[in-house]
Amino acid sequence: MVVLLPDYFTETCGDTNQTTLKICLDKYFGGFLNDTAYAQTIALLAYTALKRQPMVNPEKIGAMGFCFGGAMALQAARAGAQFEVAVSLHGEYPPHNFANPAPWATKYFVEMIGYDDPLIPV
Repeated sequence: MVVLLPDYFTETCGDTNQTTLKICLDKYFGGFLNDTAYAQTIALLAYTALKRQPMVNPEKIGAMGFCFGGAMALQAARAGAQFEVAVSLHGEYPPHNFANPAPWATKYFVEMIGYDDPLIPV
């Protein structure tokens, strides 16, 4: 089994430094959530980097993420990543009016959110 934890931010993000936390949150809410094409490009780069590793069977790749990770699993799937399965737990949906750049190639996809989640409108 191979596990990849892509780091989508070059900054050090954490809740103990308010300056870097604000930079990361601004990048997240202002960039990844509002720019679907950019988010899908970055998510697909992480998938492609994993798929190209010699110890990885490209037919058996899965993705699972919580919150931002769940949103990026969805973005990679929408961008054409060939996941066997992808699971998004509390992952924010990108705008629905964005055309996917590639056909859906993920076999199974599960999205789990809370009905009262203020970031994900029903």
